[in-house]
Amino acid sequence: MNALSAIGGRLAALRYPALFLVIGFFLYWTETGIDHVADGINERLYVSNRLEESARLETEAKRFFETAQLYAFGDAGITRPEVELSLNLMWSRAKVMTSDAFRDAISEIQRDPGFIGEFVVALPAFDDAVKQLKPGQPESYSAVAELQKRFSNRLTIFGEDAWNARRQRMTDSYAVAAENIVTLRRIQMTFALVSGLALIFILYELYRTRQANLNLRTILTEKQAMLRRDYLTGISNGFHFDERLGRLFQAERRDFSILYLDLDRFKQINDTFGHAAGDAVLRHVAASLKAQAREDDLVARFGGDEFAVLIAGDTARAVAFARAALAAISNPSPDSPAGVLISASAGICHASQMSGEEGQDLMRRRADLALYEAKAAGRSRLQVYGDESMTYAISAPANAARDLCA
Repeated sequence: MNALSAIGGRLAALRYPALFLVIGFFLYWTETGIDHVADGINERLYVSNRLEESARLETEAKRFFETAQLYAFGDAGITRPEVELSLNLMWSRAKVMTSDAFRDAISEIQRDPGFIGEFVVALPAFDDAVKQLKPGQPESYSAVAELQKRFSNRLTIFGEDAWNARRQRMTDSYAVAAENIVTLRRIQMTFALVSGLALIFILYELYRTRQANLNLRTILTEKQAMLRRDYLTGISNGFHFDERLGRLFQAERRDFSILYLDLDRFKQINDTFGHAAGDAVLRHVAASLKAQAREDDLVARFGGDEFAVLIAGDTARAVAFARAALAAISNPSPDSPAGVLISASAGICHASQMSGEEGQDLMRRRADLALYEAKAAGRSRLQVYGDESMTYAISAPANAARDLCA
């Protein structure tokens, strides 16, 4: 069992690292998957745009040839700046296609892979041909016509290939988009799963924390009760008695008594019958005191055969309590030594006998002094502090078999 408990403890200690590891892996996988999807979309859009721009070279070249021809044949609506502008547009389009930005895109055009290089090399010849153009002189178009004859068909093929490559890219994009949707759905499902596991883990930890708090509260309550309880008799101890007495002294109205009580010649019971019998007698005394107590009274044992009671109410109520308790103590108990007469003496001090400046320690000493006077007067006696008229002798029960202390 100890080995299993140790293994269980180690596994429990790993739950946090395991959770963080799972979440970390999921975040890495999610970010990688989203980056892959985004990069794929960006790459396809980039190449598609480059292919579209490449296909426009054919259009711009045709516009140049048409403009140059109309200018040479004397079309009044065409001026040399327009011819030069169309040449510049074609020139710029061709030159940019030699850059790294276009190189990978136009590599997909396979039927005439060397076309762009040759066309760019021929661009100075286009400049020279334009310089030879004269408005209204068709023969000045001959140099441009030679270039048109040389490149026109290749321009058409290049343009068709560029458009076809772009269309193929778009077609492929639909399939890739479907794959991306599947990837994103997997990410969503994984996110939902990890979120669910995290939620279950959090709820489980909250439950365990709550249970631990409840257990701790129970333990603290039990410990606090143990700190205030006499282990042998189950009644309060001296710590609890002092705690309650302090609160009573802080109250604005003080109407209570302290009763001190101990057994007459208790040592002889221990010596004759043993400690087990002595413990039974102490439990009998505690039960007798508890039987007379109200909810707002406090019965405590200081140790040995010394008991104390905080009795709510006036002196008369304290005297009635003490007389009844002493009489009950004198009644034989089934757990007490057979035929032994048990007696006790008690002293009482009421809070009204204390001035405003006198504290609880003095009140306790006065109750103890009253107890001393009761014991000096004889066994089974009750004495109220400071009043010789309130001295009571408690009669032993008629059915007591014998008095050990006689």
